[in-house]
Amino acid sequence: MLTSGPGCKPTFSGTTFNEFAVTLSKPPEAILSKLRDDKILGGLPLARWYPELENSLLICVTEMNSDEEITGYAERLREVFEN
Repeated sequence: MLTSGPGCKPTFSGTTFNEFAVTLSKPPEAILSKLRDDKILGGLPLARWYPELENSLLICVTEMNSDEEITGYAERLREVFEN
């Protein structure tokens, strides 16, 4: 669901467990700023450690996140890209 919307695609192929990277069509800092306005911690920009992943974001989802939180995150991320 997260990568089926606009502006967000998987950075790597393959199986993941609870952490995965996505590549964004906009700078991660701009996206994260908008998510923070809604009290959402959106992920970790990877460029600091991996310059070649300039527009990539590391996202972690665990059993501590409810289905509603995960769905809400994906929906809000989609809204940010549509605006």
